[in-house]
Amino acid sequence: MADHSLFTFVRVHGASPEAVGNALRDGSDKIMDIYSIMGEWDLLVRIEHPDLNTIQKVVADTIRAHPNVAQTYTILGYQIYGSKWPGFDYPDTE
Repeated sequence: MADHSLFTFVRVHGASPEAVGNALRDGSDKIMDIYSIMGEWDLLVRIEHPDLNTIQKVVADTIRAHPNVAQTYTILGYQIYGSKWPGFDYPDTE
């Protein structure tokens, strides 16, 4: 079974997004990428694992538990198009 990808938008309060992003990155090996973003949210975190219960725990126990995380919004990605990440390619057209 392919890994599930969850994307969590994070609003930071009382610290810099960089400080929170560094702490989150070091808090779980399930966190694949952390992006600093502009707009309503401060960070975008990509979590990947085949078990949804495991990645739910990453959101609750690592991201939301951080004292400088004020709010989160999480979405599930179930299909990838393109070859941005190794191992993924466009679906066959044949």
